[in-house]
Amino acid sequence: MNEAQLGFDPTIVTFGEKRYIEIERENGKERLVIDKMIKRVPCVAGRATNCWKVYQEEDPGMPLFVKDLWQYPEREEEGELLREATEKGVKNVARYFHHETIRVGGQDDDILADADAAAK
Repeated sequence: MNEAQLGFDPTIVTFGEKRYIEIERENGKERLVIDKMIKRVPCVAGRATNCWKVYQEEDPGMPLFVKDLWQYPEREEEGELLREATEKGVKNVARYFHHETIRVGGQDDDILADADAAAK
């Protein structure tokens, strides 16, 4: 089994001593360099949430926060809710930057797809 089949996020890339997350935005691919782990949920079952402090490769002075988790398909995406709050100027809420659904093997990555892949 490879790391994606084990449930690791394939957008997290290690290059030398640096680890970064590749995202796709309107201007193309961008790299978010991982500065440090803020929180890891130590569980076997669940959404496997990890939180990272990162920065854009071209702007190391602007810290960003990444919440990496398995999203339940029946729930609204947190990213959409945060985007809406940012657009409406809601106070005391993190400002929206980007969100996306990770794709592995051409399919949205979810907890069920990972369980199916592990069983094969």
